[in-house]
Amino acid sequence: MSDVPCAGCTACCKHDDVFLRPDENPRDYRVERAFDSMRGEMGWRLQHKPPREGGGCTYLGDGGCTIHDRAPAVCKQFDCRFVFAMLEELPRPMRRRLTHLYGSKSIYGHEVRAAAKARMDGFDFEAASAQMAEEIGAVDLDSPLSHFVRSNIL
Repeated sequence: MSDVPCAGCTACCKHDDVFLRPDENPRDYRVERAFDSMRGEMGWRLQHKPPREGGGCTYLGDGGCTIHDRAPAVCKQFDCRFVFAMLEELPRPMRRRLTHLYGSKSIYGHEVRAAAKARMDGFDFEAASAQMAEEIGAVDLDSPLSHFVRSNIL
C-alpha cells in the first residue's frame, strides 16, 4: 500500500474509475466492462454504487474501503499528492481543461485536489516520481492516452 496519510479521506474512492490491471482476475471483484481511457481499450472497472446510495466505489463503506487487504493494484498505488503536484506544475488553463474534460467529480476535480493539498507536508515529488516509474514502468509515449494528452491538453 502507498503511504498516503489518508486519515479517513475517501475522495479518490468517490471520484475515480478503478480499472483492473490485465494480471488481476475480474472474478475476484464486482466489475463491469467499460472503456479504459488510460489504456485506450475496454477493460474491467469496479462497479459504482447508485447515485441514491452516494455513488463512488461499490466497496466504499462507512468506515472506508471494505476490501482494503485485497484492493486492486491501482488503489494500493494511487497517491493523490502525486496528481496534485503534477497538476500544480501545469499552467492554470491546462488544469482547467483537465477538469473540464474529465469533470469536477474526477480525480482532477476540486475535492480530490483539496484533499491532496491538505496532505502535502513532507511529500517528495521527485522520490514519488521515481517510485511510480519503478512500480509501473516507463510511460508509453505512443499510447492512446499520451496521444490524447498531447492533442487535447498540451
